[in-house]
Amino acid sequence: MRTRRFPSNYSASSENYSEIPDSILQQCIEGDTCSLRDMLNKGSDVEERDRRGRTGLHWAAIRGRDEVMSMLLSWHADPVSSDNLGNTPLHYCGHAETINCLIESGADPYARNYRGQTPLTLMSRRGVDQSALNILEDMEEEDDVLSMEDSAYPLMRHRQRKTAGPGWKLRTVRSLWYEFCMDLGAERLVLVLLVILCVSLYLAYAVTGLAKHRDTRIPVHTGEL
Repeated sequence: MRTRRFPSNYSASSENYSEIPDSILQQCIEGDTCSLRDMLNKGSDVEERDRRGRTGLHWAAIRGRDEVMSMLLSWHADPVSSDNLGNTPLHYCGHAETINCLIESGADPYARNYRGQTPLTLMSRRGVDQSALNILEDMEEEDDVLSMEDSAYPLMRHRQRKTAGPGWKLRTVRSLWYEFCMDLGAERLVLVLLVILCVSLYLAYAVTGLAKHRDTRIPVHTGEL
C-alpha cells in the first residue's frame, strides 16, 4: 500500500483541503463521487493513506459518506484496514448506512484497536445515535446466544438425526466424545485415562488371583479294591 505524504501543516481535522487537491482522500472527505470515480479510473490508489494511516474508507466512515464508501468497496478497498491507532473504518462510523455497508462487505464488528476498544465502544463514547448502535448491539446479542448454544452439549442438535443420513449414530458418538474431551481439557483427560487404566489393571489382577486360588484338582475317592 502507498502512503501519501501531506504537508506538515495539514491536519486531519482541518477544513482546509486545498493542500491536497489531487488526493483520493479529499474526494472521500468532500463526497465528490464523480471526481473520485475519475481518479480511480486513472489508476489512483484506492488504499491511499494520510499521515495518520487513514484510508478513503476511514474518511468516508468519519464523514458518513455511504455512496463514497460503496464506490471504494466496489474497487476492492479493504474494509478491515487499520490506521496508526489500530482503528478500522468501522471504528469511525456513526451512521446506520455506513455501518451496514461495511458489515455487509466483511468488516469485523469485534475488531479491537491498539487500546483494546471495539467499534461499539468508540461509538458509544462519541454519543452515536442509538439506531446506529442497535445494529452492533443486536449482533452481539445474537453471537452471545450462539456461543451459549455451542458451549452446551449437542443433545438438542441430534434431534435431527433421522434426517442426517446413514451413520448418524457413529457421528453422534464421535461428536459427544470430542466435546467431552474438549470440556475436560488435556490434563484432566490424561488423568481420567490413567484412572481407567489403573482400575482395569486392578480388576484384571483380581480376576487372575481368584482363578489361581480356585482348586482345580480332581478329587480321588479311595476305597477297598
